[in-house]
Amino acid sequence: MLVHSLTENRVAFHVQEGLTLELCVARWWANLGDSSINYSIAFSGIKPSLNNITMHGADGILRVDALSHLKQEDVLPVVSFKYLVQPLRPSESKVKCLPASRDLLPEGRQIYATELTYNYHQNKAGEVMPDCSLLSDLLYEGEYESQLWMLFDNNKQLLCTGDAYPHQYSVKLEKGDYVIKLQIRHHKKELLERLKDLPMLIHLKNNGLSLDIYSNMINAFTGGKKFGSCHVTKGKQVPMYFSPIPDDKIPKGVCAGQYLSGSLTLGKDDLIKKAATYQFKYVVTDTPKKPAKPNDTNKKEKTKVQEYSEAIRDLKISWLTKLDEETQNSVYNDLLLEFEDHLPVYVNHMKALEGSKERTKILHEIMKAAHNVIDRINQDDLLTYLGMKTDNRPDAESIKIDMDKQKDMLVDAYVILGAAQADSVILATDEQITDVTLQDVDETFYNLQKFANITDTKVFQIAVKNAIAHKHFARALKILHKQCEEKTTKEYEKKAIEMYGFLNWKHCIRHFENWLLVKYPPSYRLF
Repeated sequence: MLVHSLTENRVAFHVQEGLTLELCVARWWANLGDSSINYSIAFSGIKPSLNNITMHGADGILRVDALSHLKQEDVLPVVSFKYLVQPLRPSESKVKCLPASRDLLPEGRQIYATELTYNYHQNKAGEVMPDCSLLSDLLYEGEYESQLWMLFDNNKQLLCTGDAYPHQYSVKLEKGDYVIKLQIRHHKKELLERLKDLPMLIHLKNNGLSLDIYSNMINAFTGGKKFGSCHVTKGKQVPMYFSPIPDDKIPKGVCAGQYLSGSLTLGKDDLIKKAATYQFKYVVTDTPKKPAKPNDTNKKEKTKVQEYSEAIRDLKISWLTKLDEETQNSVYNDLLLEFEDHLPVYVNHMKALEGSKERTKILHEIMKAAHNVIDRINQDDLLTYLGMKTDNRPDAESIKIDMDKQKDMLVDAYVILGAAQADSVILATDEQITDVTLQDVDETFYNLQKFANITDTKVFQIAVKNAIAHKHFARALKILHKQCEEKTTKEYEKKAIEMYGFLNWKHCIRHFENWLLVKYPPSYRLF
């Protein structure tokens, strides 16, 4: 601590009981004259009955006492959680014999390495800190020779690396899937084999979550008055009761086995809060299952024969997109004979045609199938329902489910129709004339925007094709760039390069083609 002249400095730090404290005061090397300093030292002795507290959500109320050993203290307990910790098990593990030219000890002893692979999914954007807890607090004093982990995104691009002391290594991640590779080295292969199921912890920064504390058991049970500040005299103790976190305050996506990591502070003074903190862990339990909603009383119960018939029908419909062309047409015709008014039959037939390997040769059939779906949905009724703010009808829930299904099927039909129309215009040549006009393409694009946001993943591609059909390549490029800001994929990048080609921007083509090699490497980086 540096003390300047004519100033007062106040600092607090943690000390261990039962040991001697040595405080040294030295003059700054550039100060040649005499110096005078006044100082005072005060000790604060408040501490919990447990230094490291672990509370399980299923344990109920937890009691911890605050003790004062030196003097009367002001107590204001606060528990704040900083991280949500998720344990991961390796999905793959293998032990390698490292190259003898580099990894060979004296007397010809070979060094081996185990490589563990962890798959991690992040539900929302946030800052994470990978932690190999078995070895993270050890460096030269550890039994194993080295530890190194690398974090990759789903495109195999390296984002961060780290080893011991994980608090030094944190990285901000977006929502998505990630892969962590951990390498541990040792000259004894059998010691590495013991680590094949080594868990790794992922600390996700999660500020703002706290724990309720009460001064007595009754208030903890009833959710009454919370613990306020109080005085603790020398040699006395005050009980603190910690109640479980309510289920609605637990972050979404948290499951059993994960825990919240934070700290407990007891002092009322801000300096004492920073100096004296005690580790606090809260183990999360299973989230309660929501009760099933009661069935509509007006809905007629189906017989077993009807359920069997519908199950067979739905199975055949689901297989329409998986069968070859000849079998698919046969099953489709059979379904039409029995279920002519069942909309999913037409929807899956349309999707089957859209997924055909010879799609460009059957664009007119695809457009016809899409029109079959669109004509069977009452768009005016659907728009009227979507414009309603509140539906107070008794069967509002079942109506909502039905309307949402119709909306999804209508959006799918317009997306497939718009793509087929745009491709028909784009692929049209002097030899292959199409009867689809740009006005038809624009009309479909306009109708689609009534029911879906144009920035949706499955919808924005129609906006790109619409721009290409009009030869508005810069507009298509703008849409692709906006989509890449939200989610970057190699497919979008290649489509953008194609637009650069239409615009004859050769410098952009060279730059982004070279950048693809860096951004989407063919394999993970080696250790």
